[in-house]
Amino acid sequence: MFDWILEIVMRIIKQYGLLNPGELADYLEINDVLSVPVRIIHGGIFNTFALPIVLLSSDLSDRRRIGCFLHEIFHRVLHPGMNRLMDDVYIINRSEKLELEAHMGALIYAIMWDKEGFEDCCYNVYRFAEMYGLSQSAAYYVDKGIQKNGLEIFGITPPDPELYTP
Repeated sequence: MFDWILEIVMRIIKQYGLLNPGELADYLEINDVLSVPVRIIHGGIFNTFALPIVLLSSDLSDRRRIGCFLHEIFHRVLHPGMNRLMDDVYIINRSEKLELEAHMGALIYAIMWDKEGFEDCCYNVYRFAEMYGLSQSAAYYVDKGIQKNGLEIFGITPPDPELYTP
């Protein structure tokens, strides 16, 4: 699953460039993003007859909003035509395949887009996922992918262990 999602993320980056999530959404024809003051719902994507609409909670921190937005973007990419809501229950308790895939796509893209934030987390995928409000299950699979392939797959040069102090 990791390799398939990484391939899709790389294809998107090759086609559009490594963009901030708002610009990426524009290229993927997600033009309407509504901010809603609801705590229980982090985000959702609804496909209308025209274009998809993304809902994002206004109660989320900036990075968690970005993580949620990327999660919804990757639902659009990986599961076109579906309507989904992301809430605390999905993040903590759900291991449903579609949710996991969207979390993995969001996490992989976020690592590549925010390399400085990933470094600030000492290259710890679990801490980085937590910072962006993405699932620990996704972090597990992404971490296994990094262990297998190295950080270079994300365009990151691994730090020299003798010089790097987390």
